[in-house]
Amino acid sequence: MQPRKEKKAKTAAEAMMKHAKTEKEVKIARKLLAEEACERQIAELKALQQSLEKQKIVNALMSCDGRYRRLTREEIEVATDFFSDSKMIGKGGYGKVYKGNLDHTPVAIKILHPDASQKKEEFLRCTALSPASSYGRDD
Repeated sequence: MQPRKEKKAKTAAEAMMKHAKTEKEVKIARKLLAEEACERQIAELKALQQSLEKQKIVNALMSCDGRYRRLTREEIEVATDFFSDSKMIGKGGYGKVYKGNLDHTPVAIKILHPDASQKKEEFLRCTALSPASSYGRDD
């Protein structure tokens, strides 16, 4: 009878060890899953934050506070001769600058690159303060 009891005890011990190992693996898998879920949530929040930031830029660029007239894309295309190279007067970190006429007034039209959103405050400041005559000059 002793060998049979020993065999059962050995089998039970092996089963307990396998069970403990499996529980440990499950615990590790759950931890990894929780970490991945956390990382995904962080990435989603960052993407949402970037999207909101870009929307703020668009809203700031598109806002009409009464001092400025909001232009349509068609008006800008006509003023720049459909963004003709002959109308381009500069190129910088924000994008290209075109000369044109709007309401019989010479203007400089900046086309903001989508990836230039990091420098939005500087772009808006520069846009609000730059007369058209300052572009294309060699001062």
